[in-house]
Amino acid sequence: MREIKFRGLDLQGNWHYGLLAKTDCYGWTISNSKGLPFAYPIRPETRGQFTGIIDRNNKPVYEGDTVNQTIRTGGDGITEPDDEDTFEGIVQWDKNGWSIATEGINGDFKPEIPLFPEDQFIKLNILGNKYE
Repeated sequence: MREIKFRGLDLQGNWHYGLLAKTDCYGWTISNSKGLPFAYPIRPETRGQFTGIIDRNNKPVYEGDTVNQTIRTGGDGITEPDDEDTFEGIVQWDKNGWSIATEGINGDFKPEIPLFPEDQFIKLNILGNKYE
């Protein structure tokens, strides 16, 4: 089972990681398990959930990250060359799970491919995020 945690940018541009809550007094906050005394108000549009997936550099992948995912297909890697398909986009939740969304003609993002964990057939790199 994956760890449920979130991140968000505060008004000064600092990232905070932990539990997500919406309060009447502070709006959206990120806190540790102690709650409000250690809660940080965040910009609501920057909140993102941990996907449970780690990239090739051992960095956790969050909703809103820009990633590059290369999938090795075909070939046996020994006598036949491998084919590779590369996808770059924004991590977002789709009704079927985490996906990589690419920008459409209208500037909106649409899910294109499922987000897979790294293994011998898949390379996953975080390039940044859509907020910075």
